[in-house]
Amino acid sequence: MSVYDVMVVREKNILSFLMTNLICKERQSQWRIGLEQIASDLPELLNYLNPENTFSGPTLFLGGANSEYIKTEYHKQIRILFPESSVKMLNNCEHWLYVEQPESFQKTVPAFLQQNGLL
Repeated sequence: MSVYDVMVVREKNILSFLMTNLICKERQSQWRIGLEQIASDLPELLNYLNPENTFSGPTLFLGGANSEYIKTEYHKQIRILFPESSVKMLNNCEHWLYVEQPESFQKTVPAFLQQNGLL
């Protein structure tokens, strides 16, 4: 089974986003992002999630309040791995923050960058 056989996407906004990563060359389609490499290396990537591998710089975890990507029960582990992190959830959106809440997204990210001297 290929990584491409794993799911069928029926949500229009998700499909639209995914299609921005599809490129066609000489009548052949391919993903701009390396899905097969990500899938094959995922176990190794997940091994890096341990307290010995922390990042102490400012980090923003920005999620949608209606999404399950950044669950409340993950916050403790996030703060262990990223001690200088903050978690902010945007209301009335799920996964595609910049599409569902563009104004909030465009205010939140630059504000975080400015507060931390990164902009």
